[in-house]
Amino acid sequence: MGEPSDTSTSGGGHVQIYVDSITIFDQNQTITADGLPNKDKYDRDNLNGGTGGYIYIKTYNKFSNNSIEGDALISARGGFGINNGLGGAGGVVVLDGNFSRDNILTNFKVAGG
Repeated sequence: MGEPSDTSTSGGGHVQIYVDSITIFDQNQTITADGLPNKDKYDRDNLNGGTGGYIYIKTYNKFSNNSIEGDALISARGGFGINNGLGGAGGVVVLDGNFSRDNILTNFKVAGG
């Protein structure tokens, strides 16, 4: 079996956002720092999943409130192990501002692969 390329198993990266407010309301509006590979990747090699990344969102909310609804997704998941590979660790999402607790369980994903 050949060596997997670095991009097949890379970690999720680092995202920082500083804004007055954030509005995300659609499945096509996502913020992701997921590790690779994703669960649908087919490969004959054994690939370990990359670690999920880091997302930091700072909102000041002087002019409007945050809104994260519907199918919106903020994700820092670990990559999935392929064949005999191990899954990557979950990442971190930090919310610094006025966010509703109702959205955290449904719109945020930080699990391991």
